[in-house]
This record gives sequence, C-alpha cells and structure tokens, in this order.
Amino acid sequence: MPAASPHFVNRERELETMRELVEADASADRSALLCVVGLGGVGKTGLALRFLHSLEADAFAGFFYVDLRGFSRGRPVGPSDVLAQFLCALGVPPPAVPSDLASRAAWWRTATADQRHAILLDNASSAAQARALLPGAGGHLVIVTSRRRLDGLTINGARFLRLEPLRVDDAAELLRRMSARLHAQSDLEATRRMAQLCGGLPIAVNSVAVRAASGRSLVAVAADLEGRRRRLSVLSGEEEEHASVQAAFDLSYDALPEEARVPYHRLGWHIGPDITVDATRILTGLDAAESESALDTLVAANLLTPVGEGRYRFHDLLALHALAKAHAQESESEQSAALTRLTTYYAERARAADKALRPYASSGKSESVPFDAPVAALAWLVRERDNLLVYAEHAAENEDTDSAVGIAEGMWPLYLHHRDAQRWLRACDAALLVTTDPPTRARLLSKQGLAYGFLRQNDAADRAFAHSEAIWQHQGDLWRLSQVRQRRGLLANEMADYPTAVTHLTAALDIDHGQHQPHDRAVTLLGLGRALINTGATPSARPLLQEAVNLLSASRDDNHLSRAHVALARATMHTDPHTAHERLRNELAALQQRGSTLGRAEAHEALGDLHTHQNNTAEAAKHYETSIQLLRTMGSHTPATRIEERLDRLTR
Repeated sequence: MPAASPHFVNRERELETMRELVEADASADRSALLCVVGLGGVGKTGLALRFLHSLEADAFAGFFYVDLRGFSRGRPVGPSDVLAQFLCALGVPPPAVPSDLASRAAWWRTATADQRHAILLDNASSAAQARALLPGAGGHLVIVTSRRRLDGLTINGARFLRLEPLRVDDAAELLRRMSARLHAQSDLEATRRMAQLCGGLPIAVNSVAVRAASGRSLVAVAADLEGRRRRLSVLSGEEEEHASVQAAFDLSYDALPEEARVPYHRLGWHIGPDITVDATRILTGLDAAESESALDTLVAANLLTPVGEGRYRFHDLLALHALAKAHAQESESEQSAALTRLTTYYAERARAADKALRPYASSGKSESVPFDAPVAALAWLVRERDNLLVYAEHAAENEDTDSAVGIAEGMWPLYLHHRDAQRWLRACDAALLVTTDPPTRARLLSKQGLAYGFLRQNDAADRAFAHSEAIWQHQGDLWRLSQVRQRRGLLANEMADYPTAVTHLTAALDIDHGQHQPHDRAVTLLGLGRALINTGATPSARPLLQEAVNLLSASRDDNHLSRAHVALARATMHTDPHTAHERLRNELAALQQRGSTLGRAEAHEALGDLHTHQNNTAEAAKHYETSIQLLRTMGSHTPATRIEERLDRLTR
C-alpha cells in the first residue's frame, strides 16, 4: 500500500461510515466490498488509504494495491495484467502464471480463499474491470475507487459512499497545515478565500499550498487565484470543479522556476505510465543531471509523484494539465519529434537488451549504450515493459516501422525468460501491422508461433508457423526455413509430442545441411537428441548430442551448452554412469549459478533417471520431485505431468 498522506483533515464522518459499512458486511465467510465514488481530485484515494492504514495489519494475511488507471491517457490496466501481478505477489513465479484471464482469476480466488486480505482497486473505469479482481470466499475487505458509480458491482454486494468536496473551513485548515504558515487576520481570510476558490478539492488545495508556502503575501496569492478562477469560468464554460482545479494548477505552474516549466509541460507528451530520467532527458533535451533536478523540483511542487526505483507518475488530472500547457506553448511538430525520439530510444534500448541476452542471435543493430551484463538487460526490460508496449503500439499507429519492429524483437527475451507471452504478442501484433518486409514478417511470425503454442492456441501457432515457412520458401532462405521447423519441433518437445518433434527436427537438420549455421544446428541437434531419448531411441541420440556439445563449445551460448551436456549425460548413463553423474552434478551447479530454471529441471530429471537405473529409488524420487516443481513454476505443465507419471510408477 502507498503511504497515507500526512495532511488529512476532517473526514471523520466518512471514515466512520466506512467502518460501519465494513462491520455490517464483513464476516468469516463474506467479504466487504466498498465503492468510494466522487469527482476527480476529491480525495478518494487519500480517504481509502487513511482508512486502510488505520486497520490492524495483523488482522489480514496481506494488503494489495493497484492503480487501474481508468481515467488516465491510454487504455486502462487490464484485469489479466493485474491478476498476474497479484499472483506473483503471492509467490507464483511469473512463468507459471496462467495465460488466460479466466484461469488467472480462478487461481486468484483459490489462492485467497478462506483468508482475509485488504485490497484497494484504485481508479476503476468499470464494474467489469473491478469484478475480475475480486478475491475468493473469505472475510476480505475490498475498496474500489472511481469517478463513476459502478452500479454493476451491486450484484457482488457492493456498498457505495459518495465523497463530496471538503467544506470551506476544512479545506482552509488543510491549506494552512500544508503551507505551514502562521496567519494574521488578513491571511486567515485569504486562506479561506483560496480554499473556497479550490472548490473544496484536495488536489487543488495541494497545488495551491506550495505557492502559499513560498513566502509571497497570501493576500496576493488569493487575488491571483481568484483572477485565474474567474477567467477560466468565463472562457471555458466548464464545470465549477474543472475551473477550480485548472486555476490551482496554473498557479503552481507559474510559480515554478523557469527551468522547470518546459520539463513539466513536455512530460505531458509522455504516453507511457511511468516517467524516468531517461524519458525526461529525451523529451526535454536536458542532460541527465538537469533532468533529475527538474524532476525533483516538480516533486517538491506537488506536480509529480515518485513511485520508487527512479520512476515518477502524474496524477491523471495533472497529466492533462501538463499536456494542455504543451499544446499552448509547443507546436505539434515539436511534440511529434519528441515522441519520435523517445520511441526510437525505447527501440534501440530494447535491441541492446536483446543483444546482451542473446549475443548469438540478436535481432538487429543498436546504437544504444550496451548493458553491463545480461541480468541488467533483463531487469531493464522487466521495469520498462509497460512503457515498451505503449510505445510499440504508438510506433505502429504512426507507421514508424523500424521502432515497432525494434521494440517487439527487443522484447523477445521477456518471453524466453519469463514466458510473458501475452504482452509480447501485443507488441508483435503492432509490428506486424506496419511491416511489409517479408524477412521481418517471417521472423516475427516464427516467434509468434512459439508464443501461441505456449498459450495452447495451437491453431494460431500452426498458422503463424505456416505463414513464416511460406515466406522463407519464397525467399529461398533455407537457414530460416530450418529454424521454423526447429521451433515447431521444440514446441512439440515441450508438449511431450515426441514423434512430431522428431519429424520436425529431422526436417530442420535435412534443410540445414550445408547452411553453415553452427548455433542453430546445435540447438536442433539438442532438441532432436532429447526427443529420441524420450522415444526410447537413446543410442541414436548419443552422436547427435555429442555434436551439439562440440558446436556449442565454440559459441557464446553457455546456457544451451550446459543443457546439451545434461542431455548427453542422460544418453550415456547406461554405458558410463560414473562420468554421467559427475557431468550432471557439475552442470547443475553451473545452471544454478546462471539462474536457468529450465536447465535445472532437465538436470534433476536426468539425475532422477540415473538413480532409477541404479535402483536408488529415494534419490530418484527426490530429483524427480524437484524437476516437477521447477517445471510447474515455468508453466511447463505437460513435461511436468510426464515426469509425475514416471515418479508414480517408480514409487509404486
């Protein structure tokens, strides 16, 4: 949960109403669902946080918070993405999270059943968005905030509290506390007048308070605010609260030092959820130090909110205000050029991350500064994945083909390492929408086939693979054609369809013969060797796996090399069990150090086979159980089930 604001005045009546509603509904087997609705900036989130922080933490198994961004620029946060975050917070490894919304919701309800959690679903845009995130049976407390009355939640037992603006006296007290000034009688009158002009909206009071604390005469600040408020009411004809908020924001904006005004309104161009120093630098033209200073100034002025790890966000009303300032002071061509620069940055940085993680097969050249290590590259992709997706779709909408493709291909390691299939497929769709280059389309379609296959969308996977193959055949590119067949085979291996895997991987080898692509040939040999072992043709697998080891030893792909050593040990354990055991122990340690979940699962499976061959049932069962657990955490349920069946036979 975010911290509750230290500046909070006289919402005791609303807090007491919340307590009464919760106590009336909460029980051991029934959740309390409370919807707090009201104007933007009226303090719904602040009230909800104040209430939740007043509760006894020990009474709950956990606290969950999410900003659903229902009224921000761009699309609201999808329930499926939120459920993935919630499940990971409960300890489910990211690759093991189910791919579809229905399964994620079912897992969430199961994981929270018969417990008690406090959940704040902030800024919901619809009842459907919130409903998918409701927990399982139990005495939970769920608070939903929204600018709309979400009547659809009535069927879920929702109680509603409409939050009204603060009374003038309370808003004046809030302004006094936040500005931290002692007032003469004239100042008290000016403070009260400012509170009235803010319409009782805490977000407006919050903005004016910074100006009131600046040392300027409060009478002068009040007069300035009144002039702006009157002018906005006449010019815009908007609702009262709109003019109040705009006038307060204008007052704070004009009080900014000159060097912070341009960053403020140019950050309004940013279409992603999080603002970083790099994004600020690119949008404004400042250097990194100047960008950090500007962000600090905007935070101090209560115009920007830090959210941790060097990331910042606008309140959605402030984002609109900043954008309006940009429209008034910058040309459309300047905005377009700035967004193009930022989109290009994300594309180049994503390509650099891909190159760091896959030096043997990076998706293209990058002029971006390289990452120090693969782990740093993957961490950046994880942090920026929401921004990356937004800018991939922006690039497609603006026919920026190079950036759309660069972001999609640069995000591929998110699938390889985290099985983030759904997010990657959206980026891929954006790239395919604008690229007409046949090789690029074929590369993307081949990867798309793997991602669809992981999601068990077999028809879509087959179509993507077939389309990719057709392009490579037309291009006469035998290497890439063999790569598609290889991926078909690797997917069949994962689905435990070993005869089909043998067919595709053998075809890939036949096509690949003479193409001089040692890394791809090695991966194909590794996949085919594993498939042959699982069909009982172990003698045929040995020479293939030995060739894979030899080829990978000359590459920079240590992960596949370790997996090839594991497969070769599995193929030779009957003829040389001692050497196989030593090889497996060594590679397991190396895979553990590199954090390769899949490789560790394969090593434990092989050790289970070795101990089974040696009639050491207890040790075999231990390794099989570890392998099953690792595969389940990755979402690789079919191979895990196959090993479970082997374990069951062994223990019987």
